[in-house]
Amino acid sequence: MVLPVIPRTVALAGVTVSMALGASIPIEVLADVPGIGQLVWKAASGRDLPVLVTLTMIVTAVTLTANAIADIGVAWMERSET
Repeated sequence: MVLPVIPRTVALAGVTVSMALGASIPIEVLADVPGIGQLVWKAASGRDLPVLVTLTMIVTAVTLTANAIADIGVAWMERSET
C-alpha cells in the first residue's frame, strides 16, 4: 500500500534540502544564531561578493547532490519494482 508513494517521497526529500537551506537565512538572522544563514546575511549586507559567491556555490552543490541522490533512489526503486 505504501510502496507506490515512496519514490515521490524520496523526490520530495531532495527538494526539501534546498528549501531548508533557504529557510535557514532568516531564521538564523532573527534568532541571532551563528551559521551559514547569518553568514550569508552579513555578507550580503556588507556586499562581500567573494563570500556570497562561495556560499552560493556551496548551496548549489548541496542542492545538486541531494537532488541527484533522490533521483538515483527513485530510479533504483522504480527499477526494483519491475
